[in-house]
Amino acid sequence: ESFDTGTPQGKFALTMFAAIAELEASTITERVMTGKVQKASEGGYNGAQCPLGYDYTDSTFTPNSEADTVRYIFTSFVNGMSQLAIAKTLNDMGKATKRGGQWQQATVRYILTNGFYAGLNQWDGVEKQGTHESIITNEVYESAHKRLQESKRGNPNFGRGT
Repeated sequence: ESFDTGTPQGKFALTMFAAIAELEASTITERVMTGKVQKASEGGYNGAQCPLGYDYTDSTFTPNSEADTVRYIFTSFVNGMSQLAIAKTLNDMGKATKRGGQWQQATVRYILTNGFYAGLNQWDGVEKQGTHESIITNEVYESAHKRLQESKRGNPNFGRGT
């Protein structure tokens, strides 16, 4: 529709149509987010990029040959290797990241904080047991998570080798 926005009636009509469009967009957003929270609470997948070490076909995650890289990252970190050293070693080995790039400390950290590898689905603070096969055990994931927490600057033991 074309409106004469120079008249009070035209301005009013345009303002009303804009308000209705905004309400509709907000309603759709709310419904989508409610659905994602519900799916996460049931352990379902919310459509993020398929993690390194998995293939996603027919609504199922299955470990692939990259799963060995994920196991290497967790095992090395739990055994005391730094995130930076892990990244350097993976680059030296010629292993590519999920997107084909070079490994960085932040990329290693992202994998170490991803509970998906231990069979968990995480979404917006919700963490539930997923239905997919895990690449690492919960114990290894918890050990890595504990070490990550200890390496934060706010930790009183930061920098003391603990």
